[in-house]
Amino acid sequence: MLYEAPISLNTNKTKAYSFDDIRRDGIKALGSFLGPTAKQEAFLNDKISDLAQITDRIRHLPKQHALLLLRSSTSTLLRYLPRTIASPGLEHVFREIDRLILSAVAAIRSKDSLSPLDAELTALPTRDGGLGIALYEETALHAYTASKDAATLIITSILGSFDFGRDLTPLDVDDERPIEPLDNSRTIYRESV
Repeated sequence: MLYEAPISLNTNKTKAYSFDDIRRDGIKALGSFLGPTAKQEAFLNDKISDLAQITDRIRHLPKQHALLLLRSSTSTLLRYLPRTIASPGLEHVFREIDRLILSAVAAIRSKDSLSPLDAELTALPTRDGGLGIALYEETALHAYTASKDAATLIITSILGSFDFGRDLTPLDVDDERPIEPLDNSRTIYRESV
């Protein structure tokens, strides 16, 4: 099918999967996961387990070191995932990432837990008096939509109006949870961060 496309593939480095197999079984690709929601959730839970170990270790560091690592490294470890995995149906998973980050912030502040206001201050940009740690649940849908829109622009510029001979519904979106494109999604994502 791609013989007429304006791209070429290195077949020695290429493996083909059917759309149906990916929709049913999923596939790990480029550090993310493409496939059904339940398998995406399992993949994300593995990543969350790793993050939980890291945030637990941060609690034992001096507070300034812990805050520096949390802001510039730990809180961004999984930041690419909301861009590549559609969030409808997975909000609770992104909420768990936020919970881990907020519990690390609470430990740095020597508190047992954080109030909703503390969570807002955590996400508030540093120039406005916050910690500048964007929360995953708030930005996940916007990040995915902005990424999808950017990819569509790039693919369209490369392939033009090439007809693949079938409807290319996004593989990471189940039929039960369609993603509606947002107008000006990159701007919305930037404003939410």
